[in-house]
Amino acid sequence: MQRGFLQGGRSRGEKTPESDRIGRLQAALSAAELELRKRRKARLELEAQTLKTDGPASSTTTADQLPTVAPDEAALHALASHHEPTIMLHRLAVALMLLMESPLLIDLGEHRLPTRVPWKNLQLLLRKPWGQEEVLDKTGPGEKPTITKTVKAVAAALCQQPFGRRLALHVQQQILGGDPPLTHAEVQEADGRCVVLLDWVEGLVLPIVGSPKDTSKSKEATTSVGAVGADVPEEIIAAREAASTAIAEQEQEVANIRKELQEAKRSEEAAKKFAADNDPAKHSLAENSGDAAGKEEDATVEVQGQKRLQYRLQETEVPLLQESVLISLINSVMEPRAGKQRRVEIIGRCEDRETDETAQQRAEAVQAFLLSSGVPLDRMSMRWIVGGPSSCRRTDLNMTDAEGSDSAVRQRAAQLMQRVFSQADQQAEAVPSASSTAKLTEQASAIHPNAPSVVVEELAAETSQEPFARRRVHVIFTKAGLTAKDVDLEIGTDAVRLSSLSGDWDELEVPLPFAVEQPTE
Repeated sequence: MQRGFLQGGRSRGEKTPESDRIGRLQAALSAAELELRKRRKARLELEAQTLKTDGPASSTTTADQLPTVAPDEAALHALASHHEPTIMLHRLAVALMLLMESPLLIDLGEHRLPTRVPWKNLQLLLRKPWGQEEVLDKTGPGEKPTITKTVKAVAAALCQQPFGRRLALHVQQQILGGDPPLTHAEVQEADGRCVVLLDWVEGLVLPIVGSPKDTSKSKEATTSVGAVGADVPEEIIAAREAASTAIAEQEQEVANIRKELQEAKRSEEAAKKFAADNDPAKHSLAENSGDAAGKEEDATVEVQGQKRLQYRLQETEVPLLQESVLISLINSVMEPRAGKQRRVEIIGRCEDRETDETAQQRAEAVQAFLLSSGVPLDRMSMRWIVGGPSSCRRTDLNMTDAEGSDSAVRQRAAQLMQRVFSQADQQAEAVPSASSTAKLTEQASAIHPNAPSVVVEELAAETSQEPFARRRVHVIFTKAGLTAKDVDLEIGTDAVRLSSLSGDWDELEVPLPFAVEQPTE
């Protein structure tokens, strides 16, 4: 039934109804997200009109009325140099962070503003250079140019309504006006170099929210975004409620489309997997593959090594500084002695704040890198997992091999070393030592009492121009009345034989301690 379905199905490359459905859902999701952005923008405009209708007089502050001088760079580095800052210096650094990042935080709209930030994160921010986009002309001879574009961006963001004033109030009430409040005396006592930073923070915040007395009086009226007075027209209040309801409905619509799209993608992947598993060509090839192929498929594998790549938010390409991780993995997979059973499993992941396609794109980028480095496609497998905490911004790489391959390699190496050392031992045993030669000589003298006595001496190595020194040996025969005319001497590679021409004593053979060359003279 499955085989007939595949044979009568669509040809490769032809679109399926599920593919058309995915395309329609993607188009619907884009339109729904665009509508959601429009409704949020309309709500922001309505909130701004509400504050203009019943907002404090300070809300009319413009960016031109705020300071445009960047914070003192030496003071920033002095604050960042503290390894364990006091509570007051930590709060001052948080206030600086909120103002430095105010353009980004205000663009995010209604969200929770932080009151406590890890010190290491604050140190990185304090060390960042300020105002790299624009440099003004020098104000005088020998003076440094004043950089103001970044500060202008901060000032412009703080003047945006309603979220600019909300951030300024948060800095004034939660950071500077905490319990106890952050004062110049406290900062001076902790580090006098950082007092100018507190002046810079207050110079940006106070013109927008007013003095601390004014903010304490209006605290209840400004604790939330879009807080309005009692004299705000009812139609504006109704419009705000309608805008909030419309945004909530559109957010639900976007969530529903995303869920349906994810289900459609899973269904499409399941259909493709079913078609691939039941492909007639694949089945016929498997039937004719033979017993060897069957054994290879049945062989179990085990993970021999694991590596991991980490990413920034929404980053999909292989990080440049982490390419060495992949190169090390490639060397292990393509090692000639490992054969062709080693494979790489690529698992792309993404966190909840990232799009679902990010996990797939990360896995595909790693696969493309391995392909360009010579790893065959049939030795790689790829999949991806969507969703999770921030630790899921990664790609996992598992190197697999046949079960027991490492132990087999170690066993072969041990056998090879055993053969090598056993051969060396046999060669050493084949060459008689000086002590064994002396014993043999004593035995020979005992067997032949009338024969000459023998002394075998190994002399110091002879120095020469050759790459190695030659070993030398002296064999001395001693006997009363022994003359050269009555002896016959034969020198072999492993022994020396001495016999009497007149037959006065038996032939004597003396083994040598090492193999020698016959003399040429």
